[in-house]
Amino acid sequence: MRVFTLIYKPLVIKWIDLPMKVLAVFRIAVCILAIVDFLSVLSEKELFFYSHSILPPSLSIIDSEYFNLLNPIFKYIKRNGYSTEQFFNLLFLLYLLALCSVVIGFFTRISVFFVLLFQILIFRSIPTFNYGFDNFLTMSFFYCLIFPVGTEFSVNQFLLKKNRTTIIQSRYDFFLFLKTHLCVVYFFSGIAKALDKNWWNGNAIWRSVSDLDYFYYISPYILMFLSISVVLIELGYTFIVFTKYRNIFLILILLMHIGIAITMGLTSFSTILIIWNLAAFGKELILINER
Repeated sequence: MRVFTLIYKPLVIKWIDLPMKVLAVFRIAVCILAIVDFLSVLSEKELFFYSHSILPPSLSIIDSEYFNLLNPIFKYIKRNGYSTEQFFNLLFLLYLLALCSVVIGFFTRISVFFVLLFQILIFRSIPTFNYGFDNFLTMSFFYCLIFPVGTEFSVNQFLLKKNRTTIIQSRYDFFLFLKTHLCVVYFFSGIAKALDKNWWNGNAIWRSVSDLDYFYYISPYILMFLSISVVLIELGYTFIVFTKYRNIFLILILLMHIGIAITMGLTSFSTILIIWNLAAFGKELILINER
């Protein structure tokens, strides 16, 4: 029995540590991306968040799915004589502090809860200016809240000496959430593109890469090939990614997002989906390389 324990225990610890380290990298990468993106927005905060902005938050929340949460807060601010500027400046500071706390893994789950709350209060107050990245960022924080992302590369790891063997039974479920979520996203995105004729004749790609400031020519056949390839990659991802050929489609989807970042300038959106894909399937890639 002692010999069995000496052989089995290191294998168990390895299988626990690897998923937990991947989840920790997911936590750190998402929060660093959130910090970088937020700092880029912060330089133009007067245009979005203040009372004299393009569309004041007190009006834009009407279109927000979180209206029932945000409306009482803005009413309280107005009723007690506080300014919108004071409210958002405080939120900006707390949001950055909470993000830094999650990055270092200091009381991770509590910190993530406040990050999620502050992110909703800040960015769901301006739904008109939100896009796919903001939605994925909210979902990323939610997954960080329910996943054990603070067990590795964190201050908690040294402050709280917890026994991680209790999570061994559910170690795969965390990645299954991300995999399933990605499959649903890409499948319905592929269906939507397949129903649009512009994705079959190349116009969709041309509209994405064309620029009135520069003149250049791209063969219609290349545009058609690229646009049809995007449709097939997104539709095929759902069915192939759970087979032994997953690495091919993973590389294709990563290249697609790199292309989106370069041609459309959607750097944050592309980066967060690259993080999701690498987190969801990174464990399998590491294990394959070790073999």
